[in-house]
Amino acid sequence: MKKLKIDIFDCTIYIYKKEERARFAKDYQTGVETASFAEVRGNGVWIGDHTNRVGMCYHEATHLADWIMEERLEMTQGSLSSNTELRAYIIEYVGNEIVDYVI
Repeated sequence: MKKLKIDIFDCTIYIYKKEERARFAKDYQTGVETASFAEVRGNGVWIGDHTNRVGMCYHEATHLADWIMEERLEMTQGSLSSNTELRAYIIEYVGNEIVDYVI
């Protein structure tokens, strides 16, 4: 498991590899068989088998970016759709970190 601390948003993201599925399930109180490819729960992401694993990493990074913007920033200034540049930077950063750890 990789712990990714994002100081500017005062949060931490937890990234789990394919073989860390049981730990993800335990940490996020989810069933081991709830997803076959990938799953996001709050601030945690597990990446399993998928034909396009890099694409899946960025797909899940999008969910994490939305979580950061909604839960950590509380998006009191506009909506997700009015903050696309911030969202894009978060997706790029988190997606790259996920890819670096699981691929």
